[in-house]
Amino acid sequence: MEQDERELILKSQQGDQTAFEMLVSRYDRRLMGLIRSMVRNSEDARDVYQDVFLRAWLGLPNFRLEAGFFTWLYRIAVNRCMTYFDQRGRREKKHLQPLLDDEEDGDWMDRVVAHQAVNPIEDQQETFGKEALLKKIWTAVETLKPKQRLIFCLRHQHGLRVKEIAEIFDMPEGTVKILAFRAVRAIRDQLKDDLE
Repeated sequence: MEQDERELILKSQQGDQTAFEMLVSRYDRRLMGLIRSMVRNSEDARDVYQDVFLRAWLGLPNFRLEAGFFTWLYRIAVNRCMTYFDQRGRREKKHLQPLLDDEEDGDWMDRVVAHQAVNPIEDQQETFGKEALLKKIWTAVETLKPKQRLIFCLRHQHGLRVKEIAEIFDMPEGTVKILAFRAVRAIRDQLKDDLE
């Protein structure tokens, strides 16, 4: 943890709202990107986002400085997204919405293809184009279970390492790898069906 971040956390724990706002500004864009990728409705995404930082503010006195602040915030966001799915799932089925702009963390689809998470035949990619392929990927991602969706998004849209995701979910790295593998396999199977 960087020294200036540590100082901001200590000040925030003592009730300094300005210091907390500075911490928020470091991570707000990335967290909003995660939440928007999971929550289809932009108003709901803003509500979840605000709730994440409210929970962070209220939980900050219990934050241990030996833990990673970024990981702690992402854990709160992931838990809040899971709660959102549980609440909404009872009333209606909500789906992921693709981020079609370049506002969040660059072009994640290039990273997916580069990491061979989804490895379409090059001719198909050229034929259908990047946008059509992105829609097909998101259609497949929508069919995943919420935890698999979150892991897929954290890994391939937000570029987190398996170790970071394991810390966020508080689970072994092997479990994250298995869930990520199953998600990718399900997406590949869906793409094969859609592209044949």
